[in-house]
Amino acid sequence: MPEDSTTLLTTKASHLQGKVSALKDKKRRADRRKDFEDRRKTLKSARDDLKPLAKKRVLFASNGIPCEHESKGIRTSIDELREVQGRFEEDPDWVINTDLRDRILDRIRGHRRPTERSLDAAWRKYYKQKNTRISEDLLAALEEVDGFEADIQKIRNLSSKVSQWEHQPPSSQSEFDSFEKRASALQDAWERIEEQDLSPDVKAFLSATVSGGAPLKLVTIEVREWLEEHDLLDRATVSL
Repeated sequence: MPEDSTTLLTTKASHLQGKVSALKDKKRRADRRKDFEDRRKTLKSARDDLKPLAKKRVLFASNGIPCEHESKGIRTSIDELREVQGRFEEDPDWVINTDLRDRILDRIRGHRRPTERSLDAAWRKYYKQKNTRISEDLLAALEEVDGFEADIQKIRNLSSKVSQWEHQPPSSQSEFDSFEKRASALQDAWERIEEQDLSPDVKAFLSATVSGGAPLKLVTIEVREWLEEHDLLDRATVSL
C-alpha cells in the first residue's frame, strides 16, 4: 500500500478514535451530571421534608405545648444536610461518590416518625384541654329552654369553627391565635349559660354534662325538678 494511503488511513483511524473517546467522555459527563442531579434532588427533598416538622415544633414550643420526643435527631439531620451543602460547594464531585446521603436519609426516617407521632399527641392533648366539647343532645335540649336559644346558636357556630383544627393543628402563629380566640369564646359562651338565673345545683349538673355525663350525686331533687320543668329529664346523661 502506498505510503500516502497508509498515512491517510492512520489519520482517519486517529480521528475516529478521538471521536469515540470524545463520545465516551461526553457520556461519562452526562452520567456524572445525572448522578449529581439525583443526589442533589434527594438531599433537597430530605431537607424540605424536615422543615414542616421543625416549624411545627417551634410553633408548639413558643405557645407552651410540650413535645415528649427529643428533637436532637432532627437538629442533627439538619446539621448534616448543611454539612453536605458546604462540602459540595467546595468539591461538587464529593457528593456523587459518598454514602453519606443514605446515612442521612436513614437518620431522618428514624427520627421523623417518632417526632410526628409526638407532635400529633401533643396537639390532641392540648386541643382537648382547650375545646369545650358539648354533646349535641345537650345543646338540642337546652335550645328548647327559654332564653338559651341565642347562646346555643353561638355555641354551635364557635364549636364548628374550633373543630376545624382538631385533626389539622395551626401552621402559623396567626392561625394559632385564631384557634385560641375561638376556643376561648366557646368557653365564654358556655359559661354565660351557666351564669344565667340557675341554682348552684343545676349549674353544677350542666357543667358536669359537658365532660360527657354528670355523676349521679349531682342529680339532686332540685336538678330533677328543673329537668322535669323543661322536659329534659329523658335527655339528661348520668355517668358511672
